[in-house]
Amino acid sequence: MGVAHQRPPLPRPPRGGRPHPARVASYLLRGRVHTQADRAFAESLVSQWPRWAADLRASEVFLTRAVRGLYRDGFDQVVDVSPVLPTPDGPYGTAGVGARVRLVRVDPDPATAAQSTALIRDTRHRVVERDPQNPGAVVATIRSHRLLDLRRPVVLLAGCGAWESLPTESVLEGVLSAWGRALPDGSVLVFTHDSDDARTAVEVTAARAARILYASLGLVFTARKAAALDLALRNTGWVPTRPPALLTPTGTPVDGPTPSPVGRLHSRVASVVAGIAEYRPRRRARAGRTSGSVPDFSGLPEVCAESDGPAWHDAEERR
Repeated sequence: MGVAHQRPPLPRPPRGGRPHPARVASYLLRGRVHTQADRAFAESLVSQWPRWAADLRASEVFLTRAVRGLYRDGFDQVVDVSPVLPTPDGPYGTAGVGARVRLVRVDPDPATAAQSTALIRDTRHRVVERDPQNPGAVVATIRSHRLLDLRRPVVLLAGCGAWESLPTESVLEGVLSAWGRALPDGSVLVFTHDSDDARTAVEVTAARAARILYASLGLVFTARKAAALDLALRNTGWVPTRPPALLTPTGTPVDGPTPSPVGRLHSRVASVVAGIAEYRPRRRARAGRTSGSVPDFSGLPEVCAESDGPAWHDAEERR
């Protein structure tokens, strides 16, 4: 039975226990919610790959800028499958477009879903406790609880860690294809992904050691080249409008060919590939652009009654 959380607790992570990747990323991004185990794991990651935190920050900057730019183009609804807790400087922050765009965060873990809910309380955003690798269930939840207007295109936000957990290209393409079919026509994907494209041999070894640490948590973390991501997108109906490219540490895509890893300056290129793509399968007509107006969500229920449908978390307290 689905559960609607009326009054989310303050974001207090459990004491002790195993580290969680979402809270580890929160710590590296100067977020509010993490445990001693999360912090120790994060420091172990950084000891193996010192640029891990900088790469995450470059990813967050790119995602936030992309959401802002797409808002100007009329996109005001976002489905976020990034495995990172909301941070003040990210897309959910009030300094960006978080106050004007509605984001629905997808989290398969009950603990971090509840922590995300508490972090974005008193906002227009929501948290859906569902597996992002099952887009049909996610979209069914959004539709049944009227969290977004699925008659209009949305932005699918997939930050670092969202696709790295998919071990093979066939699995990645299967998930990308499923999201494309589940979302409204004209929807847009904004993504960042860990990459070895511009790493030297020494750096590849160091980054691989950091990924082995993730494997100790039972997670797969696969780096991919920009060309492989571009092919996966095109094979599944996602047409890149911003082809996959490496980011600078300030979150700006690098134009032109991929820089050579030989003699690469750390200050110039992050080990993150980013891109934007629109879903345009041949069997479906391309949808027109929407207006730039922000939808009125005032008539939506603050808390859904319990039902047999999927669970979701409300980010607002009942008045």
